[in-house]
Amino acid sequence: MLTALSEITGRNPTVDDLFVAEEICFTYYANPVISIIKQIYKKSKSDERIRLGYYVQPIVSMIKQKRKSDTWTMNEHDKRVYWFVTTRYLIDDFNHDQLVQLRDLCRFPYDDIEEAARISKNEQVYSIPYLYRVVEGIQARKAEKMRQLQERRKMFYVEQNEHIIKRSRLDIAKLEAQWLKQCENAELMRMVNELYGGSDQ
Repeated sequence: MLTALSEITGRNPTVDDLFVAEEICFTYYANPVISIIKQIYKKSKSDERIRLGYYVQPIVSMIKQKRKSDTWTMNEHDKRVYWFVTTRYLIDDFNHDQLVQLRDLCRFPYDDIEEAARISKNEQVYSIPYLYRVVEGIQARKAEKMRQLQERRKMFYVEQNEHIIKRSRLDIAKLEAQWLKQCENAELMRMVNELYGGSDQ
Protein backbone atom coordinates (compact mmCIF):
# COMPACT_ATOMS: atom_id res chain seq x y z
CA MET A 1 0.00 0.00 0.00
CA LEU A 2 2.82 2.41 0.82
CA THR A 3 4.50 1.56 -2.48
CA ALA A 4 1.26 2.35 -4.32
CA LEU A 5 0.89 5.64 -2.42
CA SER A 6 4.45 6.59 -3.34
CA GLU A 7 3.88 5.74 -7.01
CA ILE A 8 0.63 7.70 -7.13
CA THR A 9 1.89 10.82 -5.36
CA GLY A 10 5.54 10.74 -6.34
CA ARG A 11 6.52 11.28 -2.70
CA ASN A 12 8.19 8.97 -0.20
CA PRO A 13 5.93 7.78 2.64
CA THR A 14 6.53 8.95 6.20
CA VAL A 15 6.56 6.98 9.44
CA ASP A 16 3.03 8.21 10.12
CA ASP A 17 1.99 6.81 6.73
CA LEU A 18 3.40 3.46 7.84
CA PHE A 19 1.27 3.39 11.00
CA VAL A 20 -1.85 4.45 9.10
CA ALA A 21 -1.20 1.80 6.44
CA GLU A 22 -1.10 -0.95 9.08
CA GLU A 23 -4.28 0.36 10.68
CA ILE A 24 -6.00 0.27 7.28
CA CYS A 25 -4.63 -3.17 6.36
CA PHE A 26 -5.81 -4.48 9.71
CA THR A 27 -9.45 -3.99 8.62
CA TYR A 28 -9.46 -3.70 4.82
CA TYR A 29 -8.01 -5.48 1.80
CA ALA A 30 -5.25 -3.58 0.01
CA ASN A 31 -6.58 -3.52 -3.57
CA PRO A 32 -9.87 -1.63 -2.89
CA VAL A 33 -7.92 0.84 -0.75
CA ILE A 34 -5.41 1.51 -3.54
CA SER A 35 -8.24 2.01 -6.04
CA ILE A 36 -9.84 4.65 -3.81
CA ILE A 37 -6.52 6.47 -3.37
CA LYS A 38 -6.03 6.58 -7.15
CA GLN A 39 -9.59 7.76 -7.72
CA ILE A 40 -9.46 10.59 -5.19
CA TYR A 41 -5.90 11.73 -5.89
CA LYS A 42 -6.56 12.30 -9.61
CA LYS A 43 -9.27 14.85 -8.83
CA SER A 44 -7.07 17.21 -6.86
CA LYS A 45 -3.33 16.94 -6.33
CA SER A 46 -3.19 19.09 -3.20
CA ASP A 47 -0.39 18.64 -0.67
CA GLU A 48 -2.65 17.09 1.94
CA ARG A 49 -3.49 14.26 -0.44
CA ILE A 50 0.03 12.92 -0.45
CA ARG A 51 -0.43 11.62 3.10
CA LEU A 52 -2.25 8.34 3.65
CA GLY A 53 -4.18 9.67 6.63
CA TYR A 54 -6.19 11.87 4.27
CA TYR A 55 -7.83 8.80 2.72
CA VAL A 56 -8.97 7.07 5.92
CA GLN A 57 -12.42 8.64 6.02
CA PRO A 58 -13.21 7.97 2.31
CA ILE A 59 -12.01 4.38 2.76
CA VAL A 60 -14.29 3.87 5.78
CA SER A 61 -17.23 5.40 3.91
CA MET A 62 -16.76 3.66 0.57
CA ILE A 63 -15.51 0.15 1.32
CA LYS A 64 -18.16 -2.21 2.64
CA GLN A 65 -16.27 -5.50 2.41
CA LYS A 66 -13.89 -5.78 5.33
CA ARG A 67 -11.11 -8.20 6.07
CA LYS A 68 -11.91 -7.92 9.78
CA SER A 69 -14.89 -6.48 11.65
CA ASP A 70 -12.91 -4.60 14.30
CA THR A 71 -10.32 -1.87 13.83
CA TRP A 72 -6.96 -0.90 15.24
CA THR A 73 -6.20 2.70 16.06
CA MET A 74 -2.67 2.81 17.40
CA ASN A 75 -1.91 4.78 20.53
CA GLU A 76 1.65 5.80 21.42
CA HIS A 77 2.36 2.52 23.22
CA ASP A 78 1.11 0.53 20.21
CA LYS A 79 3.32 2.53 17.85
CA ARG A 80 6.33 2.00 20.08
CA VAL A 81 5.73 -1.75 20.25
CA TYR A 82 5.07 -1.98 16.51
CA TRP A 83 8.24 -0.08 15.65
CA PHE A 84 10.35 -2.17 18.03
CA VAL A 85 9.02 -5.52 16.80
CA THR A 86 9.20 -4.69 13.08
CA THR A 87 12.56 -2.88 13.07
CA ARG A 88 14.56 -4.47 15.89
CA TYR A 89 13.21 -8.01 16.13
CA LEU A 90 11.64 -9.37 12.93
CA ILE A 91 13.89 -10.25 10.00
CA ASP A 92 11.10 -11.22 7.55
CA ASP A 93 7.76 -9.81 6.47
CA PHE A 94 4.59 -10.94 8.23
CA ASN A 95 1.03 -11.76 7.18
CA HIS A 96 -2.33 -10.41 8.31
CA ASP A 97 -2.83 -13.04 11.02
CA GLN A 98 0.48 -12.03 12.53
CA LEU A 99 -0.50 -8.37 12.28
CA VAL A 100 -3.58 -9.19 14.37
CA GLN A 101 -1.34 -10.97 16.88
CA LEU A 102 0.98 -7.97 16.91
CA ARG A 103 -2.01 -5.81 17.82
CA ASP A 104 -2.80 -8.23 20.67
CA LEU A 105 0.83 -8.13 21.75
CA CYS A 106 0.48 -4.41 22.40
CA ARG A 107 -1.62 -5.08 25.52
CA PHE A 108 1.52 -6.25 27.32
CA PRO A 109 4.08 -3.91 28.96
CA TYR A 110 6.85 -2.72 26.67
CA ASP A 111 9.60 -3.98 29.00
CA ASP A 112 8.18 -7.52 28.88
CA ILE A 113 8.13 -7.42 25.08
CA GLU A 114 11.76 -6.27 25.03
CA GLU A 115 12.72 -9.12 27.37
CA ALA A 116 10.78 -11.62 25.25
CA ALA A 117 12.55 -10.38 22.10
CA ARG A 118 15.94 -10.83 23.80
CA ILE A 119 15.04 -14.40 24.80
CA SER A 120 13.75 -15.17 21.29
CA LYS A 121 16.88 -13.77 19.66
CA ASN A 122 19.05 -15.92 21.93
CA GLU A 123 17.09 -18.92 20.71
CA GLN A 124 17.36 -17.62 17.13
CA VAL A 125 13.60 -17.56 16.62
CA TYR A 126 12.15 -14.51 14.88
CA SER A 127 8.37 -14.71 14.63
CA ILE A 128 5.45 -12.84 16.16
CA PRO A 129 3.61 -16.01 17.35
CA TYR A 130 6.74 -17.20 19.17
CA LEU A 131 7.36 -13.75 20.63
CA TYR A 132 3.77 -13.70 21.86
CA ARG A 133 4.17 -17.07 23.62
CA VAL A 134 7.38 -15.91 25.32
CA VAL A 135 5.65 -12.76 26.59
CA GLU A 136 2.79 -14.89 27.93
CA GLY A 137 5.38 -17.00 29.77
CA ILE A 138 6.91 -13.88 31.30
CA GLN A 139 3.47 -12.72 32.39
CA ALA A 140 2.70 -16.14 33.91
CA ARG A 141 5.94 -16.09 35.93
CA LYS A 142 5.17 -12.60 37.18
CA ALA A 143 1.67 -13.67 38.21
CA GLU A 144 3.09 -16.69 40.07
CA LYS A 145 5.63 -14.52 41.89
CA MET A 146 2.84 -12.13 42.88
CA ARG A 147 0.73 -15.04 44.13
CA GLN A 148 3.63 -16.36 46.22
CA LEU A 149 4.28 -12.89 47.63
CA GLN A 150 0.63 -12.52 48.62
CA GLU A 151 0.72 -15.96 50.26
CA ARG A 152 3.82 -14.98 52.27
CA ARG A 153 2.17 -11.75 53.36
CA LYS A 154 -0.93 -13.66 54.38
CA MET A 155 1.13 -16.13 56.43
CA PHE A 156 3.00 -13.23 58.08
CA TYR A 157 -0.24 -11.57 59.17
CA VAL A 158 -1.59 -14.88 60.49
CA GLU A 159 1.57 -15.45 62.53
CA GLN A 160 1.40 -11.92 63.88
CA ASN A 161 -2.25 -12.34 64.85
CA GLU A 162 -1.46 -15.55 66.69
CA HIS A 163 0.73 -13.55 69.11
CA ILE A 164 -2.00 -11.01 69.80
CA ILE A 165 -3.84 -11.73 73.08
CA LYS A 166 -7.52 -11.40 72.39
CA ARG A 167 -9.76 -10.72 75.44
CA SER A 168 -13.48 -10.33 75.72
CA ARG A 169 -15.17 -7.41 77.47
CA LEU A 170 -15.89 -9.67 80.46
CA ASP A 171 -12.20 -10.60 80.70
CA ILE A 172 -11.23 -6.93 80.60
CA ALA A 173 -13.78 -6.10 83.34
CA LYS A 174 -12.38 -8.89 85.55
CA LEU A 175 -8.83 -7.66 85.04
CA GLU A 176 -9.88 -4.11 85.87
CA ALA A 177 -11.57 -5.31 89.10
CA GLN A 178 -8.47 -7.26 90.09
CA TRP A 179 -6.31 -4.21 89.48
CA LEU A 180 -8.57 -1.99 91.59
CA LYS A 181 -8.50 -4.59 94.39
CA GLN A 182 -4.71 -4.60 94.29
CA CYS A 183 -4.72 -0.80 94.52
CA GLU A 184 -7.05 -0.93 97.52
CA ASN A 185 -4.86 -3.51 99.26
CA ALA A 186 -1.74 -1.44 98.60
CA GLU A 187 -3.44 1.67 100.01
CA LEU A 188 -4.62 -0.27 103.07
CA MET A 189 -1.11 -1.58 103.67
CA ARG A 190 0.30 1.94 103.43
CA MET A 191 -2.19 3.23 106.03
CA VAL A 192 -1.35 0.36 108.40
CA ASN A 193 2.33 1.07 108.09
CA GLU A 194 1.80 4.75 108.84
CA LEU A 195 -0.41 3.92 111.85
CA TYR A 196 2.00 1.46 113.43
CA GLY A 197 5.19 3.21 112.42
CA GLY A 198 6.28 0.97 109.57
CA SER A 199 6.08 -2.63 108.59
CA ASP A 200 9.15 -3.63 110.65
CA GLN A 201 7.60 -2.84 114.09
